[in-house]
Amino acid sequence: MKTIKLLIIIPVFIGLVSCGGKKEEKQTELLRPVKYSQVIQVGGSFERTFTGISKSANEANLSFRSSGLLISFPIKAGQKVNRGQLLGSLDDKDAQLAYQQAKASLENNRVQLKNTESNLRRIKDLYLANNATLSDYEQAKSQYASAKANYESAEKSLELKQSQLEYLKIYAPADGTVAVTNVKENEVVQAGSPVVVLYFGDELEVEAGVAESYISMLSKDDPVNIRFTAKENMVFDGEITEIGLAKTGAGVYPVTVTVMNITSDIRAGMPAEVTFSFTAGSGEPRLVVPPSAVNQDSNGNFVYKLNPQDSVYVVAKQIVQIGQLYPEGFEIISGLNEGEFVATAGLSTLYDGKRVSLLTDKIN
Repeated sequence: MKTIKLLIIIPVFIGLVSCGGKKEEKQTELLRPVKYSQVIQVGGSFERTFTGISKSANEANLSFRSSGLLISFPIKAGQKVNRGQLLGSLDDKDAQLAYQQAKASLENNRVQLKNTESNLRRIKDLYLANNATLSDYEQAKSQYASAKANYESAEKSLELKQSQLEYLKIYAPADGTVAVTNVKENEVVQAGSPVVVLYFGDELEVEAGVAESYISMLSKDDPVNIRFTAKENMVFDGEITEIGLAKTGAGVYPVTVTVMNITSDIRAGMPAEVTFSFTAGSGEPRLVVPPSAVNQDSNGNFVYKLNPQDSVYVVAKQIVQIGQLYPEGFEIISGLNEGEFVATAGLSTLYDGKRVSLLTDKIN
């Protein structure tokens, strides 16, 4: 009977120890980065439209070169301004006081220089007449040199104070229009912080974000068509003037186009759609993917699509019908759409529903 009790108690004790030792641990999801490519169209000519915002082709963000209290800002958005017109000024009381002190110092040093120069000439004449010692002459020359150095330093100091006064004012660099004002009177502004944006001239540009799959097909001076939301029935001609070399935060490349036949009712800041024409190789237009993206099983050819979901991508097996193999990759007859992402490496480790991230170095 004692033996039975002992056998019962020991497992319970071990069980208690075992349960007490367990700790719940939160595991952070580790996403495997996957090499990928985008389904692209090649062959023939085709068009793609990307959105953008219009802006003035010539604009300036103006700021003060000193910090201070804004005491005058007599301009408003939409106002026409002329070259050299005062746009704003900061409180200059302290700067004016420093300027006046520097001015007085310069005058004192000018008097001192004049006196030491006169004294040097007098001592020199006495020395040549043997009525002054060499020591007297050397001392007079030293006093004159010191006074001259002080005068030149005071001159530079006055110039600096004058510049600091000018830094407290902003003038229009050319005839233009006030686009945006960022401050109001009696606010403290910081040096270098834009306070007003000016537009010069009537020329407008549109900056559109172009996907990386198409950026290499564009060239400067290529013609484009532009539509504005405010004028949906009108198509404006344009041409590419700049092609960005780096992606923006949205993951696209900035492409700037100039609007040719602009009308007065189209303004900066309006949403626009820019249609680009592409020529991608010879033959009929076709969708392609890299050969490394295509795999095969008993059901036929398939790829692993990478579908965006929140901030990750979810793997989905997709049966595809492929055509010929071209230099750009396998032709996709059915199963995929242009712009979709497909995995190009490590296919044996992928499966439906797996959550992954995209490897930065994309396969083209």
